[in-house]
Amino acid sequence: GFQAKTYIAVKLKDNANKTDARKLLQEFLFTNSNVNSLYRINYGHDFLVECIFRNIGEAEEFAEHLESKFEIEKLHKFNIVNELKKEEFLI
Repeated sequence: GFQAKTYIAVKLKDNANKTDARKLLQEFLFTNSNVNSLYRINYGHDFLVECIFRNIGEAEEFAEHLESKFEIEKLHKFNIVNELKKEEFLI
């Protein structure tokens, strides 16, 4: 089964092609089977990505792949160690 949940905050490099780069990264993340949720965020980052992997090694490989394939300025990974509370709010 899948044992590792990771959140990744990504900021693309600022350049003339940032809009195109953002679209390419967004398309890649939409189609990747490890991406569970995808958010467009602010405050120094472009995306927040919730990913599920079989193990932490796969999460590291995914992050390395992102950094090699896309023009990323910052990438911060947050591995979920223990889920204390999840989605209790009802609309």
